[in-house]
Amino acid sequence: MRLPGPFRKALLALTFVVMLTAGYMAMSVATSCPVEAAAGACGCQLCVVPAGVATSFAAITAQVVTQVGAATGLITANYALAATAFGMQAVAEFNTIATDLDDWFDTFWFYQLRPAMQDQTEQINTLDMAQAVNLSTHEDAHELARTDRQRSEQEIEAERVHRPGQQVCVAGTMAGGLMRANTVARAYARAAPAEAAERSLRGGAAADTAVRFNDYATKYCDPSENNGNAACAGATPRMNADIDVTGQVFSKDTIDLRDPETKQAVDTLITNVAEPKVPENIPEGAVDSAAGAEAMMAREAMRAKRQAIHNALYFTVSRRAPGSRASQHVADLRTAAGIPTDMLSDNPSQYEMMEVMMNERFRSGKYSVEQIDTPENNERELVIQSAFQVMQMHDHLDLLDRYALMLAAQTGIEAAEIRPHNAQTESRPIR
Repeated sequence: MRLPGPFRKALLALTFVVMLTAGYMAMSVATSCPVEAAAGACGCQLCVVPAGVATSFAAITAQVVTQVGAATGLITANYALAATAFGMQAVAEFNTIATDLDDWFDTFWFYQLRPAMQDQTEQINTLDMAQAVNLSTHEDAHELARTDRQRSEQEIEAERVHRPGQQVCVAGTMAGGLMRANTVARAYARAAPAEAAERSLRGGAAADTAVRFNDYATKYCDPSENNGNAACAGATPRMNADIDVTGQVFSKDTIDLRDPETKQAVDTLITNVAEPKVPENIPEGAVDSAAGAEAMMAREAMRAKRQAIHNALYFTVSRRAPGSRASQHVADLRTAAGIPTDMLSDNPSQYEMMEVMMNERFRSGKYSVEQIDTPENNERELVIQSAFQVMQMHDHLDLLDRYALMLAAQTGIEAAEIRPHNAQTESRPIR
């Protein structure tokens, strides 16, 4: 095994020191004791040979060389052992140092550096996240404020656009009463003419005249009529009510038809206008003949024509029939307009409610002030007025339909009187 350079130099130095030491020791123990033989031993370790210094020096040199060789071998052997032990110890120490270093670095990494770096990273990330959270919070707050402002603006605009004005509320309040009054008016316009149609079947003109005269004498008679020769001696409870068209119908916004006396007065008034006299009864068995059948057909034709008149007259009365149950609302509108409410019905009719909505409510200065409103509410008021105008026009159209039916009946009567049918034209009318 070749030793490394530093070890080889150290060994040479050690050998040189040993040689010097051995020479010194050899020369320092030489004595002058006598020798028993030329090359014999003496009492000391090395003796001077009597033969001479050169011989003695040669002997000493040989002995030194021998001892140096032995010492060199021993030193070399011990050095090899020492070097081997040193190498083994160095390797063990290196392993220990490496293990210690590994342990130190592991401890340093896992318990010092890594936790510190984790803490640092956490702090840096926490700072960044906190900053991001703050920035996000600020941005969210900005967006929330902007959204809330936009929503507030939209709510204000929606409230402005969709907030109904006072007149819209008035119309909405009156709508229910108008519906109820219209329902009652239509029902009365159908039922009253049907009830009046039964009068023609009462048993003849004489019996009908007797009933009507008795009612006249006890309820409607005016003692000043007929030059003081009326059927009554004094004033009656409802004097002239059976002929007072203006007083019983047109001067009243609501006719209290719930009162039996008022209803009878109105029925009598319409009877006097539409059918003051009923036809005579047809004798039993007369319809079996051609003349009787013709008389029956003519009578039915006349009843139909008179029924058209009843429909038109009762239509006017039906619009004044009570039924809205909106007296308080009507009273409030009339009071605001400065119109007395002493004649107000406790159950206004359709006509009275239409009169208030189409005429009287506009007389209030409060109405004019409330029209200073948003354009949307002005448009709503325009729609409301248009709706009431349509309802009023619808009523006029119904009245015109009934008037047209009356004219058609009258035209039929006049056509039959002027150009009667004959045997040659019975199958078709004359042009």
